[in-house]
Amino acid sequence: MPPVPPPSAEDAPVSDAGPEIDAADVLASISDAFFALDVEWRFTYVNDQAVSLLDRARADLLGKVVWHEFPEAVGSPFWDAYHRAVETREAVQFDAPYDPLGRYFSVRAFPFDGGLTVYFTDVSEARQTEAALRESERQLRQLTESLPQLVWTTTPEGYHDYFNERWYAYTGMPRPDEPGGENRGGSQGFRWADYIHPDDLDAAAARWAHSLATGEPYEVEYRIRRKTDGAHRWFIGRADPLRAPDGQLLRWFGTCTDIDDQKRAELALRQSEVRLQLALEGGGIGSWEWDVGSDMLVHDDLAAHLWGVGAEGMPSAEAFFEIVHPDDLPGLKESIVEAIEGGDRYDAEFRIFLPGGRVRWLAARGRVIADGRGGGRLYGFNFDVTERRQQEEVLRQKNAEMERFAYTVSHDLKSPLVTITGFLGLLKGYIAAGRTEKADQALDRVLNAADRMGRLIEDLLVLSRSGRTSGDPRPVDLDAIANRLVNELAVRARAVGGTLEVRDALGALLADPQRIEEALENLLANAVHYGLGGGGSRVVVRSEPAPSGGLRVIVEDDGPGVPEAYRDRVFDLFQRLDTGGDGTGVGLAVVSRVMEVLGGEARVEGADGPPGQEGARFVLEVPPHAVLSAPPRHNGASGT
Repeated sequence: MPPVPPPSAEDAPVSDAGPEIDAADVLASISDAFFALDVEWRFTYVNDQAVSLLDRARADLLGKVVWHEFPEAVGSPFWDAYHRAVETREAVQFDAPYDPLGRYFSVRAFPFDGGLTVYFTDVSEARQTEAALRESERQLRQLTESLPQLVWTTTPEGYHDYFNERWYAYTGMPRPDEPGGENRGGSQGFRWADYIHPDDLDAAAARWAHSLATGEPYEVEYRIRRKTDGAHRWFIGRADPLRAPDGQLLRWFGTCTDIDDQKRAELALRQSEVRLQLALEGGGIGSWEWDVGSDMLVHDDLAAHLWGVGAEGMPSAEAFFEIVHPDDLPGLKESIVEAIEGGDRYDAEFRIFLPGGRVRWLAARGRVIADGRGGGRLYGFNFDVTERRQQEEVLRQKNAEMERFAYTVSHDLKSPLVTITGFLGLLKGYIAAGRTEKADQALDRVLNAADRMGRLIEDLLVLSRSGRTSGDPRPVDLDAIANRLVNELAVRARAVGGTLEVRDALGALLADPQRIEEALENLLANAVHYGLGGGGSRVVVRSEPAPSGGLRVIVEDDGPGVPEAYRDRVFDLFQRLDTGGDGTGVGLAVVSRVMEVLGGEARVEGADGPPGQEGARFVLEVPPHAVLSAPPRHNGASGT
C-alpha cells in the first residue's frame, strides 16, 4: 500500500514520537470517500465510503486503471483536474457532476511521489437545493418584476440589495451597473432615501430602524419622487422579515404601493365631509340613520339638539315616536311605511314635544335603502321649521284678516255710498219741488255720509302706514309726545267730564317717532271716547320697567272697561264695542300693527276698578332692544 499524504499539514500524522500508527487504521478513520492511485492511474486503495459512492466493489477496482473503469470521466473535469495536479505537483479542489452515477461530487486531490490521493463527498443534495433555490429566486424575481408595486429586498442589516425594474423606472435611480449607481456587489445600500420627500424621511427612517431592531414588520406612509415630472406621490411602504426554520433573520422583503389617488380621494372626502358638516351646522340640520330591522337609531349632535335630548341620545325610532305630537304620529308613520315599501324618498313635517312641554315643528327628509324584505336603512336629516310654520300661521291669519278687511271695507264704504246715492235722489226731487227744508235735511245726510267715508278712508291709510317704518329708528321722547297729545285732547276730556294725567319720566325709545305717536294718540282717543265717555273720570298715562328688560307704556282709565270675552279681539280690524258710534274700528288695529313692527305687542286688561267701572288698562310691551331709557319702578303723578 502506498503512503497516503493528508489533505493538509495539520492532518499529517506525527511519526517521530509516540507509538507506531497503522496506515490502514488512518485510512479507515477518514470520513470522506477516499481512494489512492499510483503513477499508472491504478487504484491502490479504496475506502468503504468510496465503494459506496462509486457503486463498485473494492475488489473490482483495486489494481484497475481509473479511466478504464470510469471511461465517461475521460476528458471530463475529473480528467483535467487530476492530470493538472500530477503535472504541477499542486493540490486541486473542484466540484463536478458525474452523470453515470447521477451524483455531484466535491473533490480534493493531492499528488505525492507514488501517485495521487483523492478525497470526495457527494454534494448532489446540496447542489439540488442550490439549484432549487436559484430557480426559486429566478421565479421570485420574475414575480417581483410583474407586480404593480415597487419591490425591494435588504440584507438582515437593512442594506438594500435589490430593487425591481419598476422602482428604477419610477424613481430614475441609476442601476448598479449604470453611471452614478453604487456597484458594490450588486448592492445599492441606502440610496432609496434620496427619493423620499424630506418631510417624510425622518419618520420613515425611525420606523425602519425600529423594525430592524425588533424584527417587527415595517409599515409607513411616505411620498416618493417621480422621475418623469418630479412630483411626490404617496406610497405605503411595507416589509416583512424572511426567517430560516430556526428563526434566524435571512432578509427583508418589501414593497411600496402607490396610494396617492386614494390619499387624494380621502382628502376630497374629508373636505366634502367638512363642507357638509359646516352646511348642516349653518343650517341647523341634524342627520340620522335608522336600521329598520334592529330599530337602531344613530344620529349626530345637531339632531340630538333638535330633539331636545342630552348626551344619552335617542336609541331607537320607537323612543323617538314617544316625543312626536300624537296628532302627527299616524301620518309620520304612514309616510315612513310608504317610503320603505316603495324604496323611495321620505318627506314629512311634524311636531315634537321638547323638555318643559314646548312644541317644535320639524321637517324630515330622507332616503330608503331597502333590503327587499320590508326592511333596510333609512338615511335622513331634520331641521327646525317652527318659525316658518309660525309665519305661515301669521300669513294665514293675515289672509283671513285681509278677507275680513275686504268684506268690512266694502260694507262700510258701501253703506255711506248707499246713503249718499239715496239722499241725492231725494235732494233732486226736493229741489225740483221747491221743498227747501227737506232739501237741506237731505243734503246734511249726504254730507255726514261723505264725512264718515272720508274718516274711514283716512283711518285705513293710517293703518296701511302703521305696518312700515318711515325711516331708520330714532330716539323717541315719550314724555314730550304724551304731554303734547294730552294737551290736544284735554278739551275733549273736559267736555265729557274727565281729566288726563301723565306720570313723569315715561322714558325714551329707539323707534319711528311718527308710528309711536300714532299708537299713543289712538289709545288716548279711545280712552277719552270709551273710558271717559262711558262714565269714567280720569285717564292716566304711565310707564314701568318690564321684568324682561323692556318697557311697559300704559294708558289706563276708570271707565266701564273692556269685557274679558272681548279682550282678545279688541285689536282686530273693524272691531267696535259701540257699533252705533261714529268710530271706524281701525284705531286699535293701528296700535297693534305699530307694536308688531317694533317687535313688541299690545294688550288690554282690567284696571282693578269696582264692578261696572272696572276700567281698562291698555299696555304696550316694548322689547329691550327698542328701549333707550326707562323710569324708576315707582313714579309720582302730575295732572293735566
